[in-house]
Amino acid sequence: RVSCGETTPRTAAIRFTFRTGFVGLQVLLCWSLIGVSGDVLLSMTSLSGAIGMTALTYILPFVLHWALHPEKVQSRPMRAWYVINIILGLVIMIGGTVSGVNDLLAGFIQVASGDEGGAADADEGLTCHLEYMYAPQSPCDACHVSGLP
Repeated sequence: RVSCGETTPRTAAIRFTFRTGFVGLQVLLCWSLIGVSGDVLLSMTSLSGAIGMTALTYILPFVLHWALHPEKVQSRPMRAWYVINIILGLVIMIGGTVSGVNDLLAGFIQVASGDEGGAADADEGLTCHLEYMYAPQSPCDACHVSGLP
């Protein structure tokens, strides 16, 4: 147990470890966003959506309803429906997390190597390095605005 107001070497070490880890994560986050294009930010958004929104949409409502009102989830078809939704949510969460982490690591590697995308290719010239092209013909799309193919 961490004491309530009393500072001991153990509680000081726990606080120091937590605070150092928190600051380290913030530095890593800032480092990942400095000088990179929108693909790293989109990867972070997809990662938070894969974890948070999947849990809030598919998993937690069914788990919490089942835990709080077990008497309402007694029939076999209803339990099967709950289990299907929970498993589907876990599959989506795992797939989205793997994809988000892979994209994020690719962005980190891009920052570490100093390649900020859009490098000149001998045959094709500049290419758009954004992997997420929602509407490449739209004037609002980053690749269209920049003139890159």
